[in-house]
Amino acid sequence: MKLYFLLLLPILMQTMVQQPSYTPEQARHIINETANYINLVNESGYLIFYPSLSEAYAYMNNATKFCNSSPNLAVSY
Repeated sequence: MKLYFLLLLPILMQTMVQQPSYTPEQARHIINETANYINLVNESGYLIFYPSLSEAYAYMNNATKFCNSSPNLAVSY
């Protein structure tokens, strides 16, 4: 599995279980919380290996751009 998926999984699972549908504001909140989590992992001194988070950051940048340009499409599933 890709590293960014593993990083996003806890937040995505929590969101999907708690709320079956969500608004653009909630989507932005999810993206911001996920970005904060990736930054936390990146800054952690407890890592026994140092993963390349470039894919995770690229994925988050794409998600942020998409959510900002088409907020209603970002929450359709």
